[in-house]
Amino acid sequence: MKKKNALVLGCGASGISAARLLLAQSYRVILSDDRWSNSNSPSVPAALNHHPGLELALWADIEKVPFDLFVISPGLDPRVEKIASLKKRGTPFVSELELGSRFCQQPVVAITGTNGKTTVTEMVTAILNNAGLSATAAGNIGEPLCEVALRAKRCDYLVCEVSSFQLEHSPTFKPAVCAVLNISDDHLDRYDSFENYALTKWSIFKNHSHRDVLFVSDELMPVCPWPQAISVTTQSSTIRQKNEAFASAISKHIGVSGLAISNTLQSFPEPTHRREKFLHHNGVTFINDSKSTNCHALENALGEISGPVILIAGGRDKNMDFARLENLIHKRVKHLILMGETRHKLAVLWQRTPHTLVDNIGQAAELAISLALPGDTVLLSPACASLDQFTDYKQRGNLFKEAICKKITKT
Repeated sequence: MKKKNALVLGCGASGISAARLLLAQSYRVILSDDRWSNSNSPSVPAALNHHPGLELALWADIEKVPFDLFVISPGLDPRVEKIASLKKRGTPFVSELELGSRFCQQPVVAITGTNGKTTVTEMVTAILNNAGLSATAAGNIGEPLCEVALRAKRCDYLVCEVSSFQLEHSPTFKPAVCAVLNISDDHLDRYDSFENYALTKWSIFKNHSHRDVLFVSDELMPVCPWPQAISVTTQSSTIRQKNEAFASAISKHIGVSGLAISNTLQSFPEPTHRREKFLHHNGVTFINDSKSTNCHALENALGEISGPVILIAGGRDKNMDFARLENLIHKRVKHLILMGETRHKLAVLWQRTPHTLVDNIGQAAELAISLALPGDTVLLSPACASLDQFTDYKQRGNLFKEAICKKITKT
């Protein structure tokens, strides 16, 4: 019997996991990546050497091979011309999330939203495990769903952080329990409008049945397209309280007692890189909020700080409405330190606030320390993507903390 051909687009963790799962299902798997212009591209040998059985197609050649299945990694924009032309073939076109979900037997708890989904995913996973159930975090956090399917390890629940990118091309993805925490402007470099972005988020529940449950914040209920949704009270709450409210609602629905939930949440640590107070020195508080990659996250961070703020912001733009933050920045920020690709744009939009442009995170940290007085807070909350200068938000946050600690140690 002739093997079916599958093309996996993207060679990151999601793409490699999808390729390995397809190999295990006896597909002929061809891998391609938009970063591969020729066979000497740096990432090509590593991808092939570490995963025997994978074949390679250069990006320029992918239209020349007939395929039975396309799998797209979440980081690739399906609107680009080459991918759009592949979609016109009529060949099944699925996400890594969709592919993995087809081979996972465990019930899925899926959590999406613009902000907070990583924390809520971690909270729910911890609550379930501490209550005697076995739960695995997967999706946009931890392992790709295809990797979980490959391991074929049984657990009671898969708790999946799900991004809008992953929900694209996921026609049969059907979580038993899901939550939409919030929706605010983000990734507008990827979507044609905020409405399209929001609709992609809401699609997490498109395959629901009467047995499935959707939790939605009370702030979103007026625009929720699913009348069966259950409201979670989040208004007038801190970010921590909002996350705990969702984690509690999901866990209670699964059957965990209130005592078990509260015991876990009481000892649950604040997540790294999300409003992380990592240092207090000479009356100055230093906060690493590198996971802030949109305007809503920056608003949240500023809303939880009292006293003057020295704000480090900027990075790669995602076509967000930074202008709407101008009054908040002027009211709450003592001095702006702007870096990355958006620094000139933000300097114009937020010009009423004293500001300085810097070239890198080291300069930003050094300047922040020199400006800070007792009672001030130095906040890294970029409100932008990190990929202009860093591998990801984790590297950005770690380098910021290292630069601050190194400078203070020397003084």
